[in-house]
Amino acid sequence: MENDAFYEYFAPKAEQAGIKKGIEQGIEQGIEQGIERGIEQGIEQGIEQGIEQGIGIGEQKKEETILRSQREAVCSTVQNRFGSVPVILTQAVDKARSIDSLVDMRVYALTQANSLDDLVSYARNCVF
Repeated sequence: MENDAFYEYFAPKAEQAGIKKGIEQGIEQGIEQGIERGIEQGIEQGIEQGIEQGIGIGEQKKEETILRSQREAVCSTVQNRFGSVPVILTQAVDKARSIDSLVDMRVYALTQANSLDDLVSYARNCVF
């Protein structure tokens, strides 16, 4: 009878202690797994964003290089055709943010502009 009383007294407490310990271990393992998965997902997302930003930066630098090249081409064309590039025209060319507008300006300088004043007027009114 003593075994039964001993068992009846301690078994439920041992069971409750085991359950509590199991829950604590489960929570700890769940947290560890959650952290590991979060880190993995964070790294993957960081890599993807880095690649996307790198591509965006590369495209932006490429466009800036083309704009710079077109600005130089416009100024060179004007200088070859008219002998000098007025500051006001250089400023207008520097403000251009479109490759198309710079190409249009260069074509106008080569084909239709009759004077620097004509070209400056075109730059102010039509392209920029």
